[in-house]
Amino acid sequence: MKLVGLEILHQNMKENNLERVKFDFRKNGKLFKAIFLADIEPYKLLIGVRSELFCLSMSVSTDYDIKTSISRDHYKALVEILGLQYDPNNPFKPKYFFEELNTQIPERINVNSRVAIHEIAELNPAYEDREKIYFKGWKDNNIKGEKVRNLQKTRECLGEEAYQMCKEHNISSVWTKHKTESKEFHLPDVVIQTTNRGDD
Repeated sequence: MKLVGLEILHQNMKENNLERVKFDFRKNGKLFKAIFLADIEPYKLLIGVRSELFCLSMSVSTDYDIKTSISRDHYKALVEILGLQYDPNNPFKPKYFFEELNTQIPERINVNSRVAIHEIAELNPAYEDREKIYFKGWKDNNIKGEKVRNLQKTRECLGEEAYQMCKEHNISSVWTKHKTESKEFHLPDVVIQTTNRGDD
């Protein structure tokens, strides 16, 4: 299924030099948060309800196509969130959800469109250490002979370049649940390979 609304929004994002945006989406009286990440390949669309610990992580092609099939667990959770009753004559299909989403995607960004790193981290309960939503730094796993972790979280929250550097150099992103311990994001220094450990 093609999300035409996302294609229109992305064009406006390019005109404003933005690669990540957020917007709201309502269905059946429930408010969903959506975050579109256009700086990773394939593009990613996160659709979630933080209070329900629910998030769909959808891959989006460069033609803005998505697969409308979702896992059984996500299907059950979505039906419950939407307050739907089973109707054998008209069973709910995820495609209906995405069709409605497509009609509500804004055409243009606004002052509230910019998305912070912690907003991505807190939306998806599938990330490692899901309660740790604030970026704290980097850990060089080579020092103790450990393996890189948090790669999905790194990629979606911090971008493709950070993901590739971490994967190549065995570096993990470090996160904390305390906002006061958060650091300004910068790419890992793979030359000096310093370590910033803490809540890892």
